[in-house]
Amino acid sequence: MTKICVSFLNIKDIEDFLSLHPEIQLIEVRMDMGQISDEDLARIFSLPVEIVATCRPNDFMSDQQRLSLLEKAILAGASYVDVEIESDFIKDILNDAGSHNCKTIISHHNFEGTPSYKELQDIISACLLYSPDIVKIASLVKNDNDMENLKRLYQDFHSIIAIGMGIKGVETRIHACDWGAPFTYAAANKNDPAAPGQIDYDVMKILCNV
Repeated sequence: MTKICVSFLNIKDIEDFLSLHPEIQLIEVRMDMGQISDEDLARIFSLPVEIVATCRPNDFMSDQQRLSLLEKAILAGASYVDVEIESDFIKDILNDAGSHNCKTIISHHNFEGTPSYKELQDIISACLLYSPDIVKIASLVKNDNDMENLKRLYQDFHSIIAIGMGIKGVETRIHACDWGAPFTYAAANKNDPAAPGQIDYDVMKILCNV
């Protein structure tokens, strides 16, 4: 069964969106996409849905600021926390998550292309050294071989999400759960995707027969 995680870049939209879509079970809050107060953070992470706390590297936040936001989200009740394999504070996040019943996603993103299959295996193996609940790989798909390499990962690993970004990677989003992913991602707003090629929730439901 397909489970869709809806990504929100604007937290002010979340409660209105959920009132229109009470069936939604899982959302992602992108805390790197704008300023979020402690009051808003506490309110959002107390909503009656599972929430993935995400704060990607960006030009206006230091690593310490990102770590602080993720730790606050964990304390406020995040169901999952997503941290990049390249982050220096992985162990801090894992310790906090483990103390607060928060599941962990260790992720890797490549906006330039999809690495070779051997490189993808090595990246996942590096993530697994931290014993996360889920490993997420997201890479730009340029051709059929890239797409097949992402799909093939499901044969060799469990509890992974392998997403192909861009137009040519859309199939990986639609069929992720069919291939073994615990969930896939969709945009809350078709004009505001969280990643290249991300499909909005209403369309994703149709494509996935949800």
